[in-house]
Amino acid sequence: MKNNCVGASALDRVSVYADAYFLRLKEILENDFELARVCLGQERFVSLVADYLAANPPFHPDAAWLGSRFPRFVEVHAAWRRIEHLPEILDLEWAINETLYSPWIDEKAAMQLSSLAADDLSLAQFVTDPSVRLVFSPALIEDAWLDRSNRSEGEPLETGRDCARPWLVVRRGAQGEVKFARFSDGERLLWREIHRPQTLTQTCENLSNWDEAVAALAELGGWAQRGLIKEIRLNSSSGNDEDLEKGETQS
Repeated sequence: MKNNCVGASALDRVSVYADAYFLRLKEILENDFELARVCLGQERFVSLVADYLAANPPFHPDAAWLGSRFPRFVEVHAAWRRIEHLPEILDLEWAINETLYSPWIDEKAAMQLSSLAADDLSLAQFVTDPSVRLVFSPALIEDAWLDRSNRSEGEPLETGRDCARPWLVVRRGAQGEVKFARFSDGERLLWREIHRPQTLTQTCENLSNWDEAVAALAELGGWAQRGLIKEIRLNSSSGNDEDLEKGETQS
């Protein structure tokens, strides 16, 4: 097989390899940020990729991390950040990548909650879905992402808004599909608190000055039913966690 680089100068050969390397990196970013490419159009997306890679050369041996700095790059870039919804789109698409790489935990919370004695509720600690990512976006960009294959290249993104629930919840379903929901500011505050290693009583104390968050406590049952909360444990007086389903002390 004839080598196409035979007879070429060293500089020419380096240029060929550099071009091939750039095309490979561009392909990775195209796959990870499909909606951004469609909304920008191919030519502008390639320009964005070139600017991004010039400022952020690959830093990790795993190519899956190539786009991890993409949202932040656009957020602080004087020109690219002015494109409407682009920072939000990149935040969403990177959140989806993280979600799909996250571990899976079996859902037990709904069953546990139904059998939980009222007196024990104050001792409850919550194991949340590790795939959940939150993106601040009053614009309903999730609808555009779901419909990305039907959009015309370079078509400006026009979408509705949900200012009452500006936090987009991104998570992975049991079959590996991407699921979306929306949080109000109060729900987002509650979600932040139940991540902490503390009981429901401690969570309520931390939320006592946040009327919206306290009202959001009513959502806990729904979160368990939908799999946002995966498991409920009881913090005993001895400091151990008790698995409600097995009745065993966890370390």
